[in-house]
Amino acid sequence: MRSLLALVLALASCVEVADEYRCGPEHDCVLDGVVGRCESTGHCSLPDPSCGTSGNRYHASAGQQAGICVLGPAPVIEMAFDLKESSDRSRTGCGPEGARDISIELFTMTPQTITIDTVGPEPRAPVVFSLRDGACPAGLAEIAGCRESMCADKTYNALAVTLPPGAYCLIVEEAEPAAETGKVGLRILEGGREAVVIDRPFQSAPQTTCGAPPDPAPAPCVPPSGDSAGAAVFVACPGTRVRATVTPDTANLDIALSVRDGGPLGTKLVCENAAAGGGAEMIDRILTGPTWLVVDRVGGPAVCGGFSISHTFGP
Repeated sequence: MRSLLALVLALASCVEVADEYRCGPEHDCVLDGVVGRCESTGHCSLPDPSCGTSGNRYHASAGQQAGICVLGPAPVIEMAFDLKESSDRSRTGCGPEGARDISIELFTMTPQTITIDTVGPEPRAPVVFSLRDGACPAGLAEIAGCRESMCADKTYNALAVTLPPGAYCLIVEEAEPAAETGKVGLRILEGGREAVVIDRPFQSAPQTTCGAPPDPAPAPCVPPSGDSAGAAVFVACPGTRVRATVTPDTANLDIALSVRDGGPLGTKLVCENAAAGGGAEMIDRILTGPTWLVVDRVGGPAVCGGFSISHTFGP
């Protein structure tokens, strides 16, 4: 089963339809003995390591999608590219006139929260993100439009968004076309589950464990229970300090907090299980990128319940 993402930055042998080639059950995506993949668009893609871990690139026969990367099933995908080698292909209204861009096609089969941020060595170019509903190259309505960096370091940008099943188009565009470099490193992480996104100071975030999936990897301070677990994602500039308090709505809901880098299965940075039945738990952490907070139920009656997250962002 395909995981989350398909990156649009193409090559394979399929059946010709008008000016394009279409693949399907009777027409494999194979070029010179290299086995490709028939994507949900009906076009072929072939393996291309420049499209990230297990990534493919649409074949030249894919019409408007030719050259677009299609990300494979990997929970964390890292890739690097140079916008100076691209062109001003998408008119998003986000970047200045003449800003070069690339398009990245994302596809998810289940509802989940994804995070996207810029990584890699300096110097790198400042960019603007625009996320559109629908497959690339054009996309439809904006879901997260014109996300410029709000950080002192303008070369760092980040986005977290919860998506229902379907295809989406991420456009990465130069924020400063006159900059000497166009190099960008991109990290795309699929959460595998839904989470509330916290990306503003003092943002209210009521949540519940009811109907949520179980914690896939309980932290050491959380006795495994198999019960449902709530989740949130903090998104702020690297170096931002987040102070958060999680308070259960009912006295019989005993919770523990686990702070994780790299998604629900990522490295467990902090685990807090100090308060008993119905008591609030707190965390204090310096962020280095999008950071997950998983809220587990601890022992007691096997009931779900609501909780609220209050937080501040600061130095």
